Amino acid sequence: TSWSSPAATDRAAGQVNLASATSNYWQITGIQLESGDTATPFEHKTFGEELTLCERYFQKIAAPHEVNFLKIFNGRHMFNIPLTTTMRAAPTANTPTLNTGRYGGGGFLNGATISYFASFHTTKNVAWDVGNDESYSGAVTLSTDVNVDAEL
Repeated sequence: TSWSSPAATDRAAGQVNLASATSNYWQITGIQLESGDTATPFEHKTFGEELTLCERYFQKIAAPHEVNFLKIFNGRHMFNIPLTTTMRAAPTANTPTLNTGRYGGGGFLNGATISYFASFHTTKNVAWDVGNDESYSGAVTLSTDVNVDAEL
């Protein structure tokens, strides 16, 4: 056997340049990064555990989602959406659009404009005050997603 000088085209055959396009990706799993020089046992979490930890920071309530109007003090009405997981802090949330739903004597909202007066968001639910219009009662459907965010 003798040594030879390989052609440049044979070097790193099959190698992909990860930085050649923004659509490229690198998949890696089963690693745990440690700070310091002491390794600890690998930490295994189920998908459900990881999802719950993530939902402390962000939850999406996907439309269509049915909510009920509730009559509160002084004839005012609100609707409340319980959150799947308790948030890490009181979140912010976009104001949803209400699409169709039953109200009052069984009529339909059919995209009628709802005036929002205030929002009341806690770590366990998001809620909106929609005023004292007596036609608001029963169930309505959200036509837009609600993004609930308690990021740092």
